[in-house]
Amino acid sequence: MTLAKDILTLLDRTTQALERLLSSDQPAERCTPVLRQLAATAEAALRVAETERLKAETMMVRSEKMKTDAETGRLNAETKRLKVGAETEQLVVETKKAGNGAAKALAEAEKLQAEAMMARSEKLRIDAETNQLNAETERMKAEGKC
Repeated sequence: MTLAKDILTLLDRTTQALERLLSSDQPAERCTPVLRQLAATAEAALRVAETERLKAETMMVRSEKMKTDAETGRLNAETKRLKVGAETEQLVVETKKAGNGAAKALAEAEKLQAEAMMARSEKLRIDAETNQLNAETERMKAEGKC
């Protein structure tokens, strides 16, 4: 900003010099160089002002870009979090399904085990009856022989 301040100071001094020349009874030829200096200084001031405006706009664009980048980063993180959340939900569902399948398998195994115990009990009962019949047959044979 020092250049802008220097140009404004020079513009002010040139304007004052021109006013002094115009208020005095100096010939117009003496005013011409001062007018040229004033025009050149005004042109330089205009260019500096335009440059500063462009710098300010550039800073605003950079600021907006930084905001946009930050928002993009936040949205990417949120998207990733949501994906992880969805994957976690899917894993929970799959775990529940696996748990349900395991419970069904366990129930089926217990049912088969109970059926096997009933079959053993039936076999023991049949074996006991067979032994009783064999014993009766032996007793009858023994009575018939004696």
